[in-house]
Amino acid sequence: MYTNAPPTKHPSEQNCKIAPVQSELARINGWKDTFDALPSILVVVSYGALADRIGRKPCLLLSMLGVLLSEIWTRLVCWSSSLRLVWLPGLFRLLGGGNLVVSSIVCVMVADVFPEDDRATALYRLSSFFILGEILATPVSAAMMTCSSWTPYLLGLAIVALGLPIACFLPETLNRRSIEPLTDENQISLIEQLQQRVRQFSHLTRFLWTGNIMLALFMFLTSSLNRQSTSLLLQYSSARYDWSLAHASLFLALRGVATVFTFAFLMPTITGLLARALRMSPTVKDRRMSQASGGLSIMGIRPGRDCHCA
Repeated sequence: MYTNAPPTKHPSEQNCKIAPVQSELARINGWKDTFDALPSILVVVSYGALADRIGRKPCLLLSMLGVLLSEIWTRLVCWSSSLRLVWLPGLFRLLGGGNLVVSSIVCVMVADVFPEDDRATALYRLSSFFILGEILATPVSAAMMTCSSWTPYLLGLAIVALGLPIACFLPETLNRRSIEPLTDENQISLIEQLQQRVRQFSHLTRFLWTGNIMLALFMFLTSSLNRQSTSLLLQYSSARYDWSLAHASLFLALRGVATVFTFAFLMPTITGLLARALRMSPTVKDRRMSQASGGLSIMGIRPGRDCHCA
């Protein structure tokens, strides 16, 4: 592939922008995103039920551990030459459910703490902190990439690892008194225990088959496709305009600035006006905000980055 290139240990970034390399990169990233998402799809409901039973914090720590192991595996693969092995880290995400379970449990913990009137604003602010981290990290990583691409890559792993012990200090937000105790399993047979678990799981997932929930799931499907397009946009802009990945990644910071303003100031302000001026209930207010955001997104005016929390 690099017959005309000078013999170097690693090909330059410019050589990596040729069509065959970009095509293979898009294929690897596409399948990696798919395999990373499958574990969450398979176990997210089960871990949600478990979080309602044993608490939010244990499930959060377990999910973060699975994400950490997955990230360690990805970096080990990138250090070697078998790049397609990056499709396997999804197996580690079966331990806890991956990023989807992490973000979902964090949002649930916020919902446990804040009253209904302030819940939407709290989730907006939480989302803005997520994106603020992206704004700060993007230019820093871009500067580091000019020296070595491994520096920000390993630094990101260190930050993920640091988040696990920090999460140990989070308080448990589950109200255990609202949970009905299970039947004493020592007094029933194994078959009856299995039947009891199946009935509990069926009861917990019954809401998924209602019309409104199915529409919401379809909406989340389209928004997830939008989120996955970020890496493709980064790859395309780098190849199309002959920019380095470090410079192309600054697009993410510019987008993040507008999104933080929207989540941290604009949407909470509009939410407050709807509550005070029009005296909308929290449920109606949140529904109107969601409908307006969806309408603007269809027209190509995104009021904010899609987030599991908001």
